[in-house]
Amino acid sequence: MAVEVKYDGLYVNGKRIPVYSGTVHYWRLERNLWPELLDKVKGMGFQMLETYIPWSVHEIEQGKFDFGQINPNKDLDAFLSLGEKKGFYLLVRPGPHINAELTYFGYPRRVLLDPEIQARTADNTPAILPVPPKHFPIPSYASEKFYSEVGIWLDAVCPIIAGHIYPRGKIIAIQSDNEMSFFFRTSPYDLDYSPGAINLYHCFLNDKYGHINNLNQTYGTNYASFKEISAPRSFDARHKENLPFYLDWAEFKEYYIIYGLMRIASMFRKRGIESIPIYHNYPTAYPKPPFNLIETEKVLNIQGIDIYPHKEDYEFIKLGAEYTSVTSRMPFIPEFGSGVWFWYKSLLPEDEIFTTLTVFMHGIKAINYYMIVERERWMGSPVTRDNRIRESYYKFYQRLNEMLTEIDFASLRKKSDFLLLCNWDYERLEYISQIVSLPLQMFLRMFTELPPTGFPSDEKLGFEDVIPREYSRWWGTIYRSLCKSGYSFSLSDTQLPLEKLQEFPVVIVPTFEFMNVASQRKLMDYTEKGGTLVIGPRIPLWDEKMQKNLVLGEGIKVSRDLLESAVCDLGFKIRQAYILGAHSFVSAEGKTVAGFLEKGKGKIILLGFMFSEELEPRVVELLDRIAHSAGIKREIWCEDSELDLTYHESDQRRVIFLANPTAKTKQTRLKSIFSLKLVDAWTRVAVNSGAISLSPYTVKVLEAAK
Repeated sequence: MAVEVKYDGLYVNGKRIPVYSGTVHYWRLERNLWPELLDKVKGMGFQMLETYIPWSVHEIEQGKFDFGQINPNKDLDAFLSLGEKKGFYLLVRPGPHINAELTYFGYPRRVLLDPEIQARTADNTPAILPVPPKHFPIPSYASEKFYSEVGIWLDAVCPIIAGHIYPRGKIIAIQSDNEMSFFFRTSPYDLDYSPGAINLYHCFLNDKYGHINNLNQTYGTNYASFKEISAPRSFDARHKENLPFYLDWAEFKEYYIIYGLMRIASMFRKRGIESIPIYHNYPTAYPKPPFNLIETEKVLNIQGIDIYPHKEDYEFIKLGAEYTSVTSRMPFIPEFGSGVWFWYKSLLPEDEIFTTLTVFMHGIKAINYYMIVERERWMGSPVTRDNRIRESYYKFYQRLNEMLTEIDFASLRKKSDFLLLCNWDYERLEYISQIVSLPLQMFLRMFTELPPTGFPSDEKLGFEDVIPREYSRWWGTIYRSLCKSGYSFSLSDTQLPLEKLQEFPVVIVPTFEFMNVASQRKLMDYTEKGGTLVIGPRIPLWDEKMQKNLVLGEGIKVSRDLLESAVCDLGFKIRQAYILGAHSFVSAEGKTVAGFLEKGKGKIILLGFMFSEELEPRVVELLDRIAHSAGIKREIWCEDSELDLTYHESDQRRVIFLANPTAKTKQTRLKSIFSLKLVDAWTRVAVNSGAISLSPYTVKVLEAAK
């Protein structure tokens, strides 16, 4: 491949090209203004442009297209050539779905009105997307007729794109579709139940199990063939033995998205788009089922996230950036709001400045600002569609690009000693056990703080605990304690490959009574190779098929008696605690409630208890004990636990990001095992580490002498 994907950017002929780009929609701008508009983008320090290429805009009728012959604003070839002439590298997004606040999201109306192409709900009705300016039926990405229509579009547009891909031109990456997500209708039992989707579901089961007898053994059924299986339309499980059927449906929902992305990517390749990476973007900052980033990057080169942030969204932005920074091949935000669509809350300069620095702070390495030049149905870009400048926005991007170059940000790697994993088994369980339908979720979110995944079922299903509820609480307690602890940490999930796990001295993952056996074995390999693995509050006894399979818990004796409530020796409250037969790590009432076992070169620590309902500051002391056991020390931290700090290193530099995500002005000082001589990377002014002032919702970027 002529263009190579690495963690720190795209490499062209071995030269790193940091991905800091901006979106320009050529067809929405007067062609005579293109040169001046691109000069203004260049003036902000950008070396890369991105654009959608909309099917519905270029199509006149089926098989006939206008690429500038009728409307000069639609001359795609001329726009790409101009971008190359101005010295820009190019990213292109030809859909077929593009959204872009276009009516019908860039599809020709005739395609969406074809019944053979429409996705179906569980009630077998066409699935409608209720979005401004006009509702429309959703296409099914399992429909063969849909791909036939897409093929006609790609036959027309790919020859133009192919003429500009590197090394013939300067297109260095292409996107497969856009925000593929069941068109935001992600509830597990909402769609797609079209004939093509059900056939795809049966093919998925066949691929997974190989023979119907294997499925019958797992499900406890007696189907004669895969085609007899009806897809679930609600969560009706009553016992753990029922779960494989529903967990397979969750996996299929992920598979459906990946299948669509793979089909479109292969259509690009067959039409000559062969030497550049293919990427995609999720419409969320923090991927959860049905979005499977790790599996998607097995068929595409890069899977990114989208963020349209306000300054009050700091915690959500942080979660997404931290997760993506570890999990993705190149941590990329293909759409980061530079301005916002016209029916949403405005993004003010203070929002964009704070949140842009936030994503870099938490490990994002590549970013596309959407939109860097404004257009209709959009507001708040640094350059207007009639060629004016919004000075406060414009100067920010100028200085940002200068600073990223000055500190060589692309070469820096975020420091992390702890890795906190989401457990993908319980993420799927939470997803498939939702009991609130999509329309009701949409209504409730207008008036309540409904969780992103709705309300999971409170059924125990034969386990000791209501796993979705207790999983979220346990994970959340560890996460918030890490935030307050001063230790460096990152996030990912249990699908992460072993070689990435090994980059972290300590891995923490919630475990309950069932867990995918392959994930258990991988975590055991991590431990035996020298890692410190922290699990809890339970030992997995069953695998994903609900068959007995003890891997992580082997060698740990557990009494069936539980301590209902106690105060542990670290001084915080615990509940529902195991009494363990292992080397004591934490005790309560003279009994071991957290123990450890040596495994190969490493150790497993089992925290065999639930945390109390309220997060207690002394839980941080548990992390201190874990860190001491693993030989970890804080290196740079902040006195004020309401502030947030990360630091990034290369051979030449150490850069500290210090954020104030509160509405209060803060005075603080930094502590470090190093001697800190600091310079504010933004203002180039020396900073006293003992007296740092931060205004509300600000991030300071501090370069430390190394």
